[in-house]
Order: sequence, then C-alpha cells, then structure tokens
Amino acid sequence: MTDATQDPIGALQDREPPKAPRSQWKDVWDQFKRHKGAMFGGGFLIFITLAVLLGPYIWTVDATKIDIRNKDMRPIYVALWDSTAKVGWNKPLGSDQLGRDILAQLIAGGRASMAVGWAAMVLALLIGTSVGVMAGYFRKLDFWLMRCTDLVLSLPILPILLVAVTLFRQPLNAAFGPEGGMFILIVSVVGLTSWMQTARIVRGDILALKEREFILAARSIGTTPAKIIRRHLLPNVISPIMVSATLGLATAIITESALSFLGVGFPSDFPTWGKLLADAVQRMEQYPERVVLPGILISLTVLGVNYLGDGLRDALDPRIRGRCSPPGLCPETSRGAAQPRGQSPRLRHQTAPRRFGAAAGRRAGRLCATRKERPTPSLLFHALAQLTHQPPDQQNHRHRDRSRQHVL
Repeated sequence: MTDATQDPIGALQDREPPKAPRSQWKDVWDQFKRHKGAMFGGGFLIFITLAVLLGPYIWTVDATKIDIRNKDMRPIYVALWDSTAKVGWNKPLGSDQLGRDILAQLIAGGRASMAVGWAAMVLALLIGTSVGVMAGYFRKLDFWLMRCTDLVLSLPILPILLVAVTLFRQPLNAAFGPEGGMFILIVSVVGLTSWMQTARIVRGDILALKEREFILAARSIGTTPAKIIRRHLLPNVISPIMVSATLGLATAIITESALSFLGVGFPSDFPTWGKLLADAVQRMEQYPERVVLPGILISLTVLGVNYLGDGLRDALDPRIRGRCSPPGLCPETSRGAAQPRGQSPRLRHQTAPRRFGAAAGRRAGRLCATRKERPTPSLLFHALAQLTHQPPDQQNHRHRDRSRQHVL
C-alpha cells in the first residue's frame, strides 16, 4: 500500500543535495600545485620580486655610496672558517673595492634586472601575439608576416643588440637621462628581438582553432573578425601565451645580464646583476662571493621562471589536466582506487589507453589469426587484460558474451 501511494517523481529525486559546479580555475590550481618545480619557481619568483621592491625600505643603505674605510670586506659567514677576515654586521654580505655595500647593490641590481625583464616580456608578448593572431586568421597576411618572422629569426641577436646600443645610446641618454635612456633602449631592443617564438606558437593554434565549429557558427551569424578574435580565439590561446611569457621573462633577464656584463648596458655607477658580475671578474680569485652571489640570483630566477612555465603548461592544457576532474565521477580518481606510485590519478586515467591500446590491438590481431575469427571487442578486451595482468570479472564476461552475440 505504501508502494502504491509513493510519489514516483519524489523517488527519482536525488537524496543528497546537489554540489556546486567545479570551477575551471580550481582544476588548474589542483594540477599546478602537484608540480613541485612549478611551486618552487612561482614561490621564488614572488619572493625575489617582493625582495627587490621592499628591500630598499628594509635595508636603507645607499647602493652607490662610497666608503673607502670599509672597502674589500668579506661576508659575515666567512668568519666561520677564517678568523682573520675583515667582516662586519654593518655590511653582512661584504663590500667591493670602493666600499659599496654588496647587499644594497644586489637589491638595486635586482630591481633593474627584474624591471627590464618584465617590461621586455610584456613588449615581446604584445608584438608576438598580435603578429601570430593576424598571420593565423587572415590568410593574405600569413605569408608576409611569417617571412618577416623568419627573417628576424635568422639574424644574429647579440651583434644586433650591440649595434643598436652603439647607435641609439647617445640620443636616448640626452632625451631621458643615462638611466632612463638605457632602460628604454634595452627594453626596446630585447622586446623587438624576442617576439618570434610567441608569434609562431600563437599562429599555429589560431590556424587549428579557426576551422572549428564554433568559429564557423560565429561567422555564419555575421560576427565581425575583431569580435571573433577577441571573444573566441584569444581566450583559447591563453595557455601558450602565458607559457611563452614566462620563458620570455627568463630570456630578457639573461639578455640584460649579458649586455651589462659586456659593458654596453647601464652606466658603470648603476648596479645590475650583470654589471656586478663584470666588476667582480678581475678579482674573483680573492673574492669569489662577488661572482657567486649575483650568479646564484640570476640562475635561481631563470630556473624558477622555467619551472613556472612548465607547470603552467601542464595546468592550462586540458588534454594533460584531464576532463574527469571531480574526484567522484571516474573510478580512477576515487580515493579508494589504488594508484601507481609517483603518478597522479588523472594522468593514469589518461595515459592507460595510450600505454596499452597499441599493444592490445597487436595481441588481438594475433589471436584473430590463430583462431581464424573476426576481430571483436571481446578479443581486444582479453588482450588488454593479459597486458595489465588483471583477469576479467563477471560483468566483463557478460559484456564479452553480448558482443559475440552481436557480431554473430
């Protein structure tokens, strides 16, 4: 009686309250935090950026102040094995041959190097994205823009940088001052010679996307090319753009350091990491820390940026991230399922068919040849089970019988 009076619609309703939809950026963050190198790279990049921005307010020593009485001081940690070393807490990382504080110079040099890196990266990103989108979407411009890109790629970058600095240094210094003129010149030169890789990557993605169904539907209803590019194409190529941006930041920092090391960068009294390296080369045997400290900062910054780019590439690519992101939708992502050691469940869920698909197909072909039968899903299943060393359960037996009856 109770079964007859039960509401059938109420019986079909879910007993548990519906869960909130999962955000795409939540999935991106879940995948990104699994990459330990990316977490280290992002953390160190944030740390070094905050250090060079807030460091002058904490360590208020002037980086260009000359103190001859306290010249050639060693870092404070040298006193642990050399009791005769000239050290002092007023200069914890030592001083150079003119008595300038090395810690203050590292902070000021980091501000210059990071500013050049970020500004040059933004400039190269804007140029590369614009050229790539126009070359990929407009067929008439593709040939000319790509030939221009190939031409710039074929040129030797370092000689061009040296020639540009030699030609335009004096006019820019007269217009914007020594520091401002060199900053504009280095950012412009580095940005104008670093956009080609971004353009080629964006062009390839645009060529693949503009033939998709949603782009054809947008064209069919009369959407303008500018709106298609802005609303449909650019959001879908944000992943390679961000990865290229991180790699461009590392390239810009290395290029600026190389120019300063060669003596064609900022003025001699303006500290940068590359300039500190150039000034310390002559006395590196007596004072190796003057080379080691800026070299470590450059290496760790570039390494952290590269790791950050790798993590962003894995997190922003949906083919790597996996599509069954909620943990309860697929059995491979459930908490109770056993996972291979050192491998995430989403990667296992995605790479298992790739790992066993071809081998299972070959094994099923050999079974068909020996049994003189046509290939069926049951034979492919048995071949896959033999490869994975997992015997089929009862439910898979029923699936095999049904597929054989369907084939017969």
